Amino acid sequence: MDNIENDYIKLECTPYSAAIHSIYLKEINRNITLTLESEKSHSTDPSYSGNTIFPFAGRIKGAKIRDLVLDNNDNGNSLHGGKNARKAVFKKIEQTEDKITYALVREKDDDNIKAKCAYTVTFGLKENRLLIDFEMLSDKNTLSDMTSHLYFNLDQGKTIENHEMRIDSDRVVINNSDHSAKEIIEVKGTPFDFREYKELKSAIESKDLKFSNGINNAFILSGDKTVCLKGRDVELKAKSDSPAVVIYTGGYLKNRNSYVAIEFEDIPFNDTRTFTNHFRRHIEFEFNIF
Repeated sequence: MDNIENDYIKLECTPYSAAIHSIYLKEINRNITLTLESEKSHSTDPSYSGNTIFPFAGRIKGAKIRDLVLDNNDNGNSLHGGKNARKAVFKKIEQTEDKITYALVREKDDDNIKAKCAYTVTFGLKENRLLIDFEMLSDKNTLSDMTSHLYFNLDQGKTIENHEMRIDSDRVVINNSDHSAKEIIEVKGTPFDFREYKELKSAIESKDLKFSNGINNAFILSGDKTVCLKGRDVELKAKSDSPAVVIYTGGYLKNRNSYVAIEFEDIPFNDTRTFTNHFRRHIEFEFNIF
């Protein structure tokens, strides 16, 4: 296990799936993430907690996109890069007191994306912020949509239902019964309207979201593109240069609704996915104690 820290945050991370294992807020002596049993658990745990998700995040409908036939690991769809991606063990290439970088090279057949890809993931701390930077370089244009699959429970209580959330989003992607993307709708007048702070419980208990056990949807970001989560004494502010964020209230975790995942990624339709030979994404999480 690797550690970086500053006066505000201590971060445990691991080369297994280039994962964040824990985020420890020093002032209140609290880990606010879903922490797995061991660092090797990041290669097998179905929650993907803290993992770097690559080469793509979310579900690819039918496990096919353009000329790529992907791993069918999710009821006919391809989820979070397929079954082999999360088994990857990255190499630590640089570390300072408050920054660490992992790297990985994948051959063209490793993830069925027909390109040789070099990935780097950097975790950094700057005062009360966690900074995450992803980069992919490949020998040809290919599918790329990297993110970090972090879960949060700011109180470390039994549920996140009483956490309040605000999202800079006027539109949301609603899903088919297999959780693949169906269509985009306006959030106004729906359980997905988080333009002002409200408790997650109101959406989790909505009859419209019963089939998904709560929220598991992509919100199309607008305005300041900020996601805020508030517990009893901590407020999280998250931002990214991605076009969307998936909010997942943990309806399929072992302890249902015990954590909420905030996953910045592309809008999850097959025709809105990024194909490039040079991918970059920046994500920031700011933690304010009140």
